[in-house]
Amino acid sequence: MEDWEMDLAKKALLCLAFFMALATEPIMGADIAGKVLAVPPAIGSAARGVQALGPGAGATVKALSLKGDVIAEAKTDATGSFSLKIPANRDSDVALVQSETSGAPLRALYNGGKTDIDPITEIIAWKILASGVSPDYYTAAEMKIIYDKLLAMSASMDFSNATDTSGIISSLLDQPDLNIMLGTLTSIYSMQGDNRDQVETLTNTVNSFLQGFTTNNKDLLTKSLAPNASIYIGEEIIKDTGKLIQSIDTIHSNFKDIRLESFLLNTEVTQNKAVVTTTELLQMTSRQDPDLNVDEAWVARNMLELIGGNWGITAREMPKCNIGKAAIVTDGHLNDWTNIQPCYYRQSNADSSGDTINALFFARDDVYLYWRMDLDMKIQIPGAASPIPGIPRGVYSLYLLSGLTDKECGTFINFINNELTSASSGGRACIRGTGDKINEVYFMYNEFAVGRLSIEGSIPIQDFSYFTDSIYAFGNANKKALPGMPANPDFKSGVVELIFK
Repeated sequence: MEDWEMDLAKKALLCLAFFMALATEPIMGADIAGKVLAVPPAIGSAARGVQALGPGAGATVKALSLKGDVIAEAKTDATGSFSLKIPANRDSDVALVQSETSGAPLRALYNGGKTDIDPITEIIAWKILASGVSPDYYTAAEMKIIYDKLLAMSASMDFSNATDTSGIISSLLDQPDLNIMLGTLTSIYSMQGDNRDQVETLTNTVNSFLQGFTTNNKDLLTKSLAPNASIYIGEEIIKDTGKLIQSIDTIHSNFKDIRLESFLLNTEVTQNKAVVTTTELLQMTSRQDPDLNVDEAWVARNMLELIGGNWGITAREMPKCNIGKAAIVTDGHLNDWTNIQPCYYRQSNADSSGDTINALFFARDDVYLYWRMDLDMKIQIPGAASPIPGIPRGVYSLYLLSGLTDKECGTFINFINNELTSASSGGRACIRGTGDKINEVYFMYNEFAVGRLSIEGSIPIQDFSYFTDSIYAFGNANKKALPGMPANPDFKSGVVELIFK
């Protein structure tokens, strides 16, 4: 045998021995590295945002399957960092990475590669797992979009009063805008497969129409609309593109500083048709009267169709608010509202000093209509340098109307009066009897709760069963003026029509 043949045979035997050895040992697969942020700030430190939390040092971190079995385990070091060694034959089984922390475990859905764990990854995992949608439907890029937006929104939140991770999670879920954003983002990306491009294309079409409206750009308007589109604008449904362009031109002739902001609530796609639900805020000033300002918000349904390879808007309408069934507990916490879209919504404005009603929500069971009102308000604490977010003392009302033309009757009003350390709730029912006589009945309710930035309650459905027309709702609020200060003006939400499914 030639020397080179002898060398080749030896190498073959060595390779065979190597692979046989591998067969008796677990094959190491991917490493999962990350960091745990879980330690609340010291009381009074006013640390803001999840990134201000301390590292979870010495915590046990586990890689888990959806069935809950442990695939790998490790400890965090002094910086909260960890590294998990995953056997190659179990790499595809890893669904969650979980860390044991004070108050509550924290989880993160695993999408491969670096996986940090903090309270935001926990609420995302909780929301997706509770929804029943497979985590596999979310790509790593989609998960990053969801995480980054929630992280940015949490940056201004103060966790200094939280004593453990459970308190931090509760603070996140009870922040109305973040609560809405969590439900919205997980819903948008819950379709199987990578739909980021499709979502972006649909929203770009809607945003193109809105930009065309604000800039009075006829080309953008025409490009975004399908032929014979039906557009709701100015309390009118317009089905002719030329007339629509003329109406928008008239608005620009009468108003200036036109600003129309949009926030995506949901997308639904079925083959070549889609529905994009947006909440929109319109602000503009009259050219003739500088004191005449328009500041209105609403929820809009944009129907789109794929025509010739391009999406076009076939209709825009102000939707009726469908009241679905849900299990709501009126305890001041918002975690049970995460799956419910707002009927009325305007995002909080960090730069605004004015008070606003930001959202109205409704849900029901067989006995009660549940409602929620989100408020963007400030409380001036004596000695504090600036006001802080919260619900000050005042009167907060929810109006239910049987028709919009007669607000003096067919009306149910729910009062919330958060005075000093106590709160009370009352109402008035009004029915027109024979001879157009108005009969009024007054009553009290106790099923409500005041949260950090929201109020929720319940109304027995039988108490407005006498309504014969459509049911409309709007919120009204007035915070109690400080002693020696002039009375505060009322502020209202938009009007929504309620439809019981």
